[in-house]
Amino acid sequence: MNAQRPPPDFPTDEPLELMEGHLADPSLWTPQVARRLAQAEEIGLNPLHWQVLWWLRRIFEEQGLPPRKKVLIQWFADHYDLTHREAHQRLTTLFPKGLLLQAGRIAGLPQGFLSCI
Repeated sequence: MNAQRPPPDFPTDEPLELMEGHLADPSLWTPQVARRLAQAEEIGLNPLHWQVLWWLRRIFEEQGLPPRKKVLIQWFADHYDLTHREAHQRLTTLFPKGLLLQAGRIAGLPQGFLSCI
């Protein structure tokens, strides 16, 4: 997937077109859009959230599919020198309404890909 980013002056105050909580057009994703999606999910994004969101987007762009949950947990554990259990607990705290589903929505990944995880 070669995601094209909208220009920096893309209006972020326009209503977002969503399909079951996911961007109807994932190519419109920007960090500003992510903040709006996170706000709708009642999440205040911190640097750990952003690390996960950017990693999910990179993996999706490279592979065309989101990673499996265990791959995300292993990456997070390795990246932050945590045990698997600690990484899972931390990620579940960051995204309490479904680790990959909630993070995927905020990262702007297409809805169809996340429904099969």
